Amino acid sequence: MTPSSTARDFTAMLKGKYGNDIEFDNGTASRRMLKLISRTRSRCSRFSRICSGVAQKPKSDRPAVGIVYVEGPIMTGSAQPSIFGAAGEARSSAIRKALDQAAADDNVKAVVLRVDSPGGSATASEIILDATRRVKAKKPFVVSMGNVAGSGGYYVACASDTIFADASTITASIGVVSGKLVTTPMWNKIGVTFKPYARGQSAALFNSNPGLLDRRTRSNAGVHGRSLRGVQAACERCPGGSPEEAARPDRRRRVYIGRQALELGLVDRLGTLNDAIAFVAEKAKLGDGQYDVRPIPEPKKPARAIDGASGGGDKDSHNLASLRSAGAVDPATGAPAPSADGPAARGADQAGAREA
Repeated sequence: MTPSSTARDFTAMLKGKYGNDIEFDNGTASRRMLKLISRTRSRCSRFSRICSGVAQKPKSDRPAVGIVYVEGPIMTGSAQPSIFGAAGEARSSAIRKALDQAAADDNVKAVVLRVDSPGGSATASEIILDATRRVKAKKPFVVSMGNVAGSGGYYVACASDTIFADASTITASIGVVSGKLVTTPMWNKIGVTFKPYARGQSAALFNSNPGLLDRRTRSNAGVHGRSLRGVQAACERCPGGSPEEAARPDRRRRVYIGRQALELGLVDRLGTLNDAIAFVAEKAKLGDGQYDVRPIPEPKKPARAIDGASGGGDKDSHNLASLRSAGAVDPATGAPAPSADGPAARGADQAGAREA
């Protein structure tokens, strides 16, 4: 049955029911349909403008102070894209890219690293710290601490000549923890045994047998020395710049509030994020009202966030190669350097200052 025959049958049915004198106004239905189509198009167009970011301000060519955020636990790689925004993690890949972007952008005259993190991965912290050094080599760079900047959150700030902290910021506590799972006794109980074959005294460093190697052997393997790099970086900011000064009993395994950190030389100034922005703008010789403040990277438009939600994050494999040669990753075992502990700095000797 064709549409036209269906319409004729429907018309005949109506005439048979109400008489042949009834009239049909085809224009009313058409006008209603046109109005519906028009409203639908208008709503779709409005949604499209919102998603495409038409309402957002065009990118300015004015000088700018860039802000790169380190918020949440510091982890390697990139977070899974989400339409709901960041997952509360400070991922090394994203932060490294943001810092490199800030360093390469000629319109960004100065950079503030805003840290609100309890620390995390030592390898990720090293990647971020290395990127901050590249920024500092090109333009003024300062760090602003939020509620907490402990352990790795302090370590990533070590390259800055000037660190701002709030009076109540919780900071310092540089420490590292390393360990392994000892499962050999468990396997022995059920009659499973292992025969290790190793070339080199450090090859079996992290096997499942009880006990770690002695301190001297661990030092020869580079593990102990690499675990102290964060403490050494913190020492540079302590009064006198010596490990002995940083390792004083009153500074070990400690966290401090901002005022205490200022007295100990762990931070340089007390102030807010706005104070840090004004300070670095002055360093870059930018007058009041003559610059923009720009988060880097800029927030994603809704359409891009939705489009990228099904994608995955990339890894910092190309950076890990350079870090392996720099000592952040153990070249003998292929294992990452010990993770930076949180503000409590559980069980690790540390120089109560900048974190590793």
